[in-house]
Amino acid sequence: MTSFKATQGANSGNDNEARILIVDDEKRIREMIREYIGSHGYVIEEAADGLEALTLYSKLEYSLIILDVMMPGLDGWSLVKEI
Repeated sequence: MTSFKATQGANSGNDNEARILIVDDEKRIREMIREYIGSHGYVIEEAADGLEALTLYSKLEYSLIILDVMMPGLDGWSLVKEI
C-alpha cells in the first residue's frame, strides 16, 4: 500500500477528509490518477491489485474507489462483488 496526503487545499489534521483508494496493477496509471486528483486535498491510497485493495478496504473507510477492472488475480469485477 502506498498512502499520500495531499496538502494543497487540505484541512490539516481533519479526520473528515475524503479518502480515495486507487486500484490498478499499472504503477504509471496509479501515479497519473494521483497527480491529477492529489492537489485537491484528498487522502490518497494505492493498491496494486484486487487482494491488496480488499485488505485495505477491510481496515479503512473510503469515500471513493477508482478501480481498474482488468487486473491479474482478483479482477475489478470480482473485487466489487467482494466489497
